Amino acid sequence: MAEASPPYFRILLSVGLIVVAMGLLFTDLSLWVIILGSIILVHWVILWGQLSPYSQLLGPVVTRFNTSEEKREIWLTLDDGPDPEETPAVLDQLDRFGVRATFFLIGEKAAAHPELVREIHRRGHQVANHTFHH
Repeated sequence: MAEASPPYFRILLSVGLIVVAMGLLFTDLSLWVIILGSIILVHWVILWGQLSPYSQLLGPVVTRFNTSEEKREIWLTLDDGPDPEETPAVLDQLDRFGVRATFFLIGEKAAAHPELVREIHRRGHQVANHTFHH
């Protein structure tokens, strides 16, 4: 099976098409309806690619994980931290049960509480980005 082109190629292609359409608009104003329609279509396709659970436009859709039933494994994610009151308590509970999780941190909160970010990592959890401002 042929490997699909990377998602960034499709995004760059879309941006390129919009730039070409805008360039045409400046050369011939009578094409504005076609150009506007083209720009709307490109945006709709990208939006569909992001929101449709079946779209593989921007990359493969993960529907199954190859894990052994013997592992009794789940994937636990925690969002919107770190919080100086909640995060230490959550970390203690995870330690109590020997569980590892992924913490999706908000950049502003991570910058305000770098010691918590270090503690999450020190205890063996994964730290991931959940935007800067949410």
